[in-house]
Amino acid sequence: QRAELLKVLANPKRLEVLHLLGRGKLTVSDMERATGMKQANLSQHLMVLRHARVVIAEHEGRKVHYRLAYSGLSQVPPFLRALLE
Repeated sequence: QRAELLKVLANPKRLEVLHLLGRGKLTVSDMERATGMKQANLSQHLMVLRHARVVIAEHEGRKVHYRLAYSGLSQVPPFLRALLE
């Protein structure tokens, strides 16, 4: 199970999403603007992160906001970036 989680986190685009969500909850549109990723690609990465229980989707009216499942996850991207350099 830990190895699967590390595979999920090993993707640079997903690390970028986690880094953004470490600052607070965001919509897909917010993340599109911040990353330059297309909505379809971003949604695929978010689906992977949701299945791994790394992020949570919260429906607020017609909008969906994403947030980190655990506050400690905000430390994961800097840690992995340092490890991979």
